[in-house]
This record gives sequence, structure tokens and C-alpha cells, in this order.
Amino acid sequence: MSLVDRLESTGERSFAVVGLAKNCGKTTVVNHLIGEWGRRGVRLGLTSIGRDGEPVDLVTRLPKPRIRVEPGTLAVTAEASLADSAAPSRIVRRMGIPSALGELLLVETEGAGLIELSGPSTMDQAREVISLLRESGAERVVLDGALDRLSCGAPSVCGAAVLSCGAVLGSSPETIAEKAAHQVKLFRLPVLVGEGAEVVRRVAASRGRLAAAIDADGNVTPLDGSALTCRGFADALPEGCRWLWAGGGITDSIAGALLKRSGVPDIVAGDATRVFLSPMTLDRLRMAGARVWVLAPVRLAAIATNPVRPAGAPLDARLLLDCVARAVPAAAVYDVVAGLASECGLIDGCEKCARLAS
Repeated sequence: MSLVDRLESTGERSFAVVGLAKNCGKTTVVNHLIGEWGRRGVRLGLTSIGRDGEPVDLVTRLPKPRIRVEPGTLAVTAEASLADSAAPSRIVRRMGIPSALGELLLVETEGAGLIELSGPSTMDQAREVISLLRESGAERVVLDGALDRLSCGAPSVCGAAVLSCGAVLGSSPETIAEKAAHQVKLFRLPVLVGEGAEVVRRVAASRGRLAAAIDADGNVTPLDGSALTCRGFADALPEGCRWLWAGGGITDSIAGALLKRSGVPDIVAGDATRVFLSPMTLDRLRMAGARVWVLAPVRLAAIATNPVRPAGAPLDARLLLDCVARAVPAAAVYDVVAGLASECGLIDGCEKCARLAS
């Protein structure tokens, strides 16, 4: 099963390509998807949370992979990026969404060529852009992530995600595999169900990014701001706090403040793209008897490895892929350049791998 076959098997129509760092191979994956779906006659919609497809990285000053599209591709990009694109295109719609590179435009390519993508900067805008691309005729939509921003892989934005793990993440395949495994562990955080789940969901719907404490009886104590910005929030938690709706996200500093309390509540985030916990902190919470929950799961369709470094010798492609596959046993892992794959079961995992993953 190829990467595109695996994405097709999810039944989803929009996919985010996200990474754990800059230069970890996201654009390589995007180009592969463009090529494979193009060969199948699938009309694509493209956009990027950041900026991609430019010839030289503005930060590192190193050459970057270009993005090449075929005629009939739909894309959302900014005015300045369109001006720097070689693919002949017509403007279908001006979106009225400003960006640092000008207004966002929905365009259709009229010939093959290179395109530069710089799209929405917020998740609300990303949802709007994906919806417009679908309404305009895109059969599949690919959202290119930026840097290490995982937020575009949120279930409220895209149907499924591909996680890109490149040699830039570490000095050895084992180190890279360890980082990939931890991120997948976060993606697989349990969804809150059962007692209290409906109360927490109602609080999440009403509070949004603002934090709140909830006790076992369903009593709610609103907190000032989100847990990310509320100083001293842990001291403001009432006795008997059962759940902390974290609002904007969960970080090591938030968990550290909670761990200083005599009783550590469970922490709930909207989804795993809002959880930024290190392996050590996650273990400390577990040992304190606290769990981290999400309200919606991230659907990880596949992992892509990339052995190339921006500077320096590449890693062995097979060794890197095998290390990641062993570290994340219930996932499909691909190297789209080397044509390597390590697959197990269906998208949701086979029974054997489900046991290994747990």
C-alpha cells in the first residue's frame, strides 16, 4: 500500500502534512502527494499555514524543495507569493483575508509550473480556506504545515495528518525515533468519556480558550484567562478539583505548577495538537495519579521519514525508517523518496499493534 493508498483508505478528503521541526521533509511529502494524486487524475487543492515553495529558505539561506503543480490545481496563496510563482494561474476569488505577503487569493493553475504557497495564519482561516477549496472543486486538499506547528493537524481543521520526521531532529536514527514515538503518544492521548465527560465538554464549549476548574459534582470555577497565561492559576484551583479544562493548551510549566499541589487534577485539552508535554512531565503526571485527556482525537494516517540533513551527511534511509517503525509499532511509516515502507494493519491499527501501542 502506497502513502496515497493509505490516505485514500481513511475516507478523508483533507490532509495536513505536519512536522516536528523545520527542514524535516514536509515539502518532500507534499510534492509526492501532488505527483501521485496528479497521476490518478485527482484534482487537488493546496495551501500552507506558513510559506513554502520558495527557492531559498529565508532563515537558513539554504536551497529548498520547490513545489510543482499541474494544470487545474486549486491553491490559496498570498499576492506576493503568486507574483513569485511560475505556474500560469488565474485568480478565481479574492478572499479578503490579509497576510504579511498580501491578500489571500484562490487561484487555478492553467499550466504546469512552480508555485509558492503562503496561506492562512490561523486555524479559523485554515478551516475557511479548506472549505472554499472543496466547494470550488478540489477532490483532495493538502495543507502544508509550517516549522513545528502541529495545529493544522487538529481534527477541527483536517481529516487526517501525516507526520514528517527528518534527520534534522537528531544525530542518530534512534534519537529521531524516540522523538517521533513521543509525539505519536501525545496524538494517541485518550478521549475523555464516561463520568463527567459531558460536563467538561459543555465547559469547553462555553469557555473556549479560557480555563476552568471542575469538581466531581460538576461545579465549575472559571479561571482568569487560559492556563497558558494565567499566573498562579494552580493556587486558584478549588479544593476537590477533578478536571482542569486547560483552554489554550497544556505545557510543562502548567503541569509543573499542578504537580506542586497536594492533589493533581486530570487535565483536558481540546485535542493533542494543544498538548506540549515532555516525556518526563508526562511520566510525572502519571506517577502523581493524574491523566491527560483530549476531547477529540488526532487521526494520524502515516509517518514519513526523511534521512536528508540541510547540512551534513544523510542518514541511512532504511535504518531510519526501521527505527521509527519499531518505536511506533501501530503506525505506517514511509520514505517517499527511497520508496520504502513499513506498514501494519489498517489506519486504526491491527489488534496486535493496538496491544503494543497501549
